[in-house]
Amino acid sequence: MVHCLTWCPIGILATLFGKFNPFRIRIDSKCDKCWACGNFCRYDALSKKNIELKIPASSCTLCGDCVNSCHANSISYTFLGFRGAKIKNAFIILIVIMHSVFLACARI
Repeated sequence: MVHCLTWCPIGILATLFGKFNPFRIRIDSKCDKCWACGNFCRYDALSKKNIELKIPASSCTLCGDCVNSCHANSISYTFLGFRGAKIKNAFIILIVIMHSVFLACARI
């Protein structure tokens, strides 16, 4: 989705500051290499090489499509090394706040 990586303010920030973002997507050892996550990734961040390395490419926008597509629950959000449902919920809350701020600024 080129427009998300080039036109959307949140997509641009996610791409540019992705290296500094404390939130990450990680694949753990439960991965059975079914490649379902790679098929669902709209940003080509999960090639076979990335899945084997257990780290998505820099084009990952943390959209979560891969997290939801994994039947083995081996893909999760992490925050400074911590994993779990609370981390995913915190990320979603942060994204909702960011969207609200950007939309409010766009209205001005």
